[in-house]
Amino acid sequence: MDDVSVNALPTQTLTLSGSPENGVITATVPGEFSLVFDADYAWQPCSWYDLTTDPIQDLANKGSSSRTKNVLRSPGIASVMGQWLSIDLAQNASIQVVENSPARAVLLSTLPELSEVVTTTVYPDGSVFLSSLARNETGGPVTFDWFKSPVVNVEDTLAWYEGDDPQGHFFGFQRTSGAQPYPNLVVTNAAEDASIGSFGPGNRYWYLPGRTLQAGEVFTRQCALHPKPNGAPPELAQAYADDYRYPGLVIITGTVVGDGYAESEGAYTVAAVDGQAAFYPTDEYLRHAPAFVIGNWPAETFVIRKGGVEIASGAAPNRPWTNAFYDAARQRLVFQYLPDIEPDVPTEQRTFEVTVDGGG
Repeated sequence: MDDVSVNALPTQTLTLSGSPENGVITATVPGEFSLVFDADYAWQPCSWYDLTTDPIQDLANKGSSSRTKNVLRSPGIASVMGQWLSIDLAQNASIQVVENSPARAVLLSTLPELSEVVTTTVYPDGSVFLSSLARNETGGPVTFDWFKSPVVNVEDTLAWYEGDDPQGHFFGFQRTSGAQPYPNLVVTNAAEDASIGSFGPGNRYWYLPGRTLQAGEVFTRQCALHPKPNGAPPELAQAYADDYRYPGLVIITGTVVGDGYAESEGAYTVAAVDGQAAFYPTDEYLRHAPAFVIGNWPAETFVIRKGGVEIASGAAPNRPWTNAFYDAARQRLVFQYLPDIEPDVPTEQRTFEVTVDGGG
């Protein structure tokens, strides 16, 4: 819901604990959720906890002999001449913390046995965006029988309602027993070329037919996970999917970066001009907790306004409805606006203005 009173919203700031050296990294928003990345699971998001209802129940599956089925999300499985390639083979995986702020965390895991790199971006609202890139480094063409990517698992000893989109755009899980409100997981695919499959209860993946990758060619997939606490209803699945699959941004001041939206990190991308940027998400669909990356940002000072009202600044970057972070190394400003923006909100109320000195 948009235009929520600031006093009605909790402060949701993201923190990372642990380290690559310790073998575990945990992304947490206190009282909301936590995701655990573990070296024993090839540094994939292996555990999910809904801190609003049951902080000790791991909602990701842990009952399989396969690591691929014991994580919340695996980059997937491929078959070459009947041999399965998966994170079960990734014995030398490593991880790098690329970005760590209250506004978001970006983790880069490298799986050398699979010639694969997986980027995970976590936001304070609980949204998780994953991008995997596998490269054919054999020196010649390789023909794959099929791909199952990504593979998503919830704890199959718990009771879940499971549902798939008939068009193959998303699938979801919602607990039907235990502490209420029930947590909900919605997973959305960015591509059009896959159908949904399953290994059994508590599991889903997207199936892609075989193809040949030439030497040096890459295979990439992006998806969005919404492991939502507070009983987010399953009917929001379509809205989340539409938001991710059909982004739209109108730029008033500044220039577009790429096509204006990075599916790999779930953020709109803009470049500032002379320390200013102004833009608004289009109104065809609900915009769920939109995130923005503003490049060419010249200084650590900034003021962000929405609808003419200040929602964050360099002096106060983390507020109940916004988390912002200035990345000095890459001269960019990153922020997430936590409330949803409904389609019927007038343009002037959905417009964001960002300035260096507070003028506007």
